[in-house]
Amino acid sequence: MSVACRIVTALKRETGPCNECPEEIVKGTVYSTVVVRLGRTKGGKQIWRSVKVHLDRCLASWVIVDYTRFSTRKKEKGGRPEGTGMQLSDPDKMERRHLTRTRARLMRLLLETDDVDRIKTLVGRITSTSERITALGGVLNLNLMRRSPEAREAIAAKLKIGGSHAW
Repeated sequence: MSVACRIVTALKRETGPCNECPEEIVKGTVYSTVVVRLGRTKGGKQIWRSVKVHLDRCLASWVIVDYTRFSTRKKEKGGRPEGTGMQLSDPDKMERRHLTRTRARLMRLLLETDDVDRIKTLVGRITSTSERITALGGVLNLNLMRRSPEAREAIAAKLKIGGSHAW
């Protein structure tokens, strides 16, 4: 059953339609009003929906339909839709991820050091790793590298020291 549901039973004062079947609810018969809370609006008001049904035959079918409507709902999977993104095989994806993480680790090491010889060796390793990444699936998206502007400037200066301009 839905999240908040209230069922009120009473005698019908006037003849009216049944929401579950095509027959009328005759004056003087016992019927049920099912009040369902649907949620809140942006303004904070609650939204309610009421359904008037025959007590003897339509209430049970309404409850079963409402239960199945809420219990069989499937949650959509999150993430990138199937078939989009880079079309790489699983081993290639794993290798590209490994190379990307290796390159990020080398960049962190480059930021930490001030030794010119060490900078030159790291820049050589970064360049070769970047070439392997590019050959495997294309260039890395620089917008996805979450670094502060100061860190980007420091990396660019150290790459110039090492003789490379490539990120």
